[in-house]
Amino acid sequence: MVNTERCYEFVVIASEGVLFTGGEVAVIGGDRCNQSNLFVHSFQSLLILLALTLPSIASAKPAEVSIGLKYKTNLMERGAVFYKNWQVLPVLYFGLFKNKLQVAPSKIEYNDFLVGNTIRGRTGLQLFTDDFLISTGAGRTVRNSRTTTVEWVNTLELFLPNYVGNLVTLQFWAAKALDQHKGVYAKFDFAVSIIKFLKDKARDRALALVEPQIFASIGFGDSRHNHYLYGTNVPNESALTDFEVGLRIVSPSKFDRYFPAFELSYFSVLDKDLKNGNLLVNDTSGYRAELTFAINIY
Repeated sequence: MVNTERCYEFVVIASEGVLFTGGEVAVIGGDRCNQSNLFVHSFQSLLILLALTLPSIASAKPAEVSIGLKYKTNLMERGAVFYKNWQVLPVLYFGLFKNKLQVAPSKIEYNDFLVGNTIRGRTGLQLFTDDFLISTGAGRTVRNSRTTTVEWVNTLELFLPNYVGNLVTLQFWAAKALDQHKGVYAKFDFAVSIIKFLKDKARDRALALVEPQIFASIGFGDSRHNHYLYGTNVPNESALTDFEVGLRIVSPSKFDRYFPAFELSYFSVLDKDLKNGNLLVNDTSGYRAELTFAINIY
């Protein structure tokens, strides 16, 4: 049963045989649509426009197009559980200009190496929403009462010794809401590669098809972000928000290291006052798993 109470629904558009998701539909019920704003409307319109034009742009190499599905045991962001049941989401990826411009259903980013193949920067826009796509259990609750926002995201990645022979990855990630709460969230992520399997000798002798990593991350939010995400009853102050630790698998010979193929982790809200946030409904820790299956079609 598809959730019919939310304002931001995934719309599937066929464009030269490629599926794209991420649009807005008008639905009956609820008043969250009235809370939408120009930033969200404009960003979703941009994504739809890109869905229609990117296939023709991608016809000029170098470009990559991938489609697939992502399975999630639950929906969680920054320690906050949005939906406690599983979800299956469509995956679409456009990589243009040697994968420097990367477009996904809710995100568009530009990335480039700043120092050799060791330090890379990323900047872009993404939609942040607490809505779910398919109702696989309970319906919408207070967990899904946040207004969708657009965030400006900037990332600095450090690959040691370099991207190809990577053994350790350090990532600093920061997001600034451009509308709604206008708060800031930052995250530090540390990952260590355990071993590399099935190296793709045809593409690069050091790039693996399967590369397991142990990772840990910790987040920090200012007061505006924390009020938006965790609840209006939390203290009006910045705080360490959440941490996560687990196993991820990347496939650098097929996809950018930035997009894991699999993740299994334990997460928790850190700050004791944030744990009492009314939007968390007493769910402040747990386990999650994500599995992405995608194929390159171009």
